[in-house]
Amino acid sequence: MSEGQRTNGLGVAGFVVSLLGLVSCGLISPIGLVMSAVAMKREPKGLAIAGFVIGLIGSLWLIPLFAFGLLGVFLPAIGAALVAADKVDASVEMSSISVEVRAYVNENGSPPEALGELSLDTDLQTDPWGNPYRYLVDESGTWTLSSDGADGVAGTDDDIHSGD
Repeated sequence: MSEGQRTNGLGVAGFVVSLLGLVSCGLISPIGLVMSAVAMKREPKGLAIAGFVIGLIGSLWLIPLFAFGLLGVFLPAIGAALVAADKVDASVEMSSISVEVRAYVNENGSPPEALGELSLDTDLQTDPWGNPYRYLVDESGTWTLSSDGADGVAGTDDDIHSGD
């Protein structure tokens, strides 16, 4: 090397690590990318820029992998939160229906034969999953109100119950 030429050791290292990153299926490409980015503040910048571009190309496949990994972690949690929110909505709606049934009982001495006898808002006639609420009155006048839950099948663990 002549006396006037300088080298950018970090730029060379970043370039080499970025190249090795391509060979390693991009696993160490982010390291080469960062090294080259820091080295671009020094002169000469040629190998640092090349290392940055190669490191960026080698790292691109990691972005969707990371994003899908996060989705794999957070999507089930979001789904569970939405189901829990729907259960809360169903419980609140069933409480409102129960108030109406009790008012009917106070006025008439017995519960209505069907929910259609009550003046319920349209949105209170079906649960958050679009299924009609189940309302049953036995011979003794005891009534029950239930939702089949998210699966829409009666008698499963996700059912929600309320009653007198």
